[in-house]
Parts: sequence; structure tokens; C-alpha cells
Amino acid sequence: MSRNLWGVLLAGMLGAAAVRAADPVRVVGVLTAVSQDAVTVHTRSNQTVTVALQAATVVKINGKVSPAAELKPGMRVMTLAPAGQPATAVWGYVPIPRSSFSVAGKILAVSPGRLTVLTKEGTTNSVAYNAHTRVLANNLMIKADELRPGMQIASLVLHGQPAVEIRVLVPGAGPQLPGTHPLPPVSPGPVPPPPGKP
Repeated sequence: MSRNLWGVLLAGMLGAAAVRAADPVRVVGVLTAVSQDAVTVHTRSNQTVTVALQAATVVKINGKVSPAAELKPGMRVMTLAPAGQPATAVWGYVPIPRSSFSVAGKILAVSPGRLTVLTKEGTTNSVAYNAHTRVLANNLMIKADELRPGMQIASLVLHGQPAVEIRVLVPGAGPQLPGTHPLPPVSPGPVPPPPGKP
């Protein structure tokens, strides 16, 4: 076999090894410890793994971008990191307990961290929210400070805790993003008279 062919094969094998080395390492389990520059995870295979963090590590909790300081022991997490390097991403998940319930109705008032909601049964409920609450309109993430009185919402609430999720509901055309308005109806114009009539 010629030297050129050996060179091509060797370069291919080295390239494949480099790709395998660059494959990200995924760690899934429960957080047992959190520090400024690392998290410790107890994995499903009953192992304890410490994953380094860096300033560029993207942290999301229940789908929302959050500071790493919001990661807490007991959270379910998945980390993604190149082999031997700090994590590029950490996803945290707070399980919804069975004691959760739903509150749906029209927002009567909005204050920092709390909504007053009038339900269809005619009762008034208070719904708390915080930085981890997912707020959606038309299946798009919006900010909690975009919630306004008069909006129809459905929320998933934990007993004694802030809402996990708040969805803005608009019957008919679907939820409208705050600050937007539905398009006006298109006029068909004058109807022409039937044939043979002026």
C-alpha cells in the first residue's frame, strides 16, 4: 500500500478520534451540591459526578434562562459539556407535585409578584408568581410584567407556592401578545346586482 494511501487512512482515523473526543458529555440526575463554579449530580446509575461551570454556561430552570445561583439541591438536572471541559448548558427542572391545581379566569389586578383573578364561578383568587414562572401567550414566552387586567389566563399553581405556569388565553383568534391588536376584518365591497337588473 502506498505511503499516500496510508497517510489518507491515518488522517481519517485521527479525524474520527477528534470528533469522538469533541462529542458532548451528558449528565442526568439530581443536584446534590451547587457552588459558584461547579455542580454535583447524583446520576440514575447511582454515581456522583461533579461538572464544572463557567461564565458562559447557559442555565435554564423550567425552560427559563436563569442565573446559576438559582440552581438548588434536589432539582432534577441535565448538563451538557465537552469532554474534560466546563458545561456549556445546564437544564434544571422543578417537578410539579400532585398537590398542584389550576386557576383560570380574568385578571382583575396586577401587582409585583401577584395577580388577582376572577374565575368563571365568580370567586376571586390570588395567584403568586416569581422569576421561575413560565408566562406564555400564543405559545411564546413573554415577560410577567406584560400581564394586564382584562386578560383571560389559565395558571398552574402549587399549594402555598408561586405559579409554575401562566398562559394568556383569548377565545377565537387565539392568544394575542400584549401590545398587539387583531387585524380588522376585510370588507368584501359592494355586492353587484343580479344579471338583468339595474
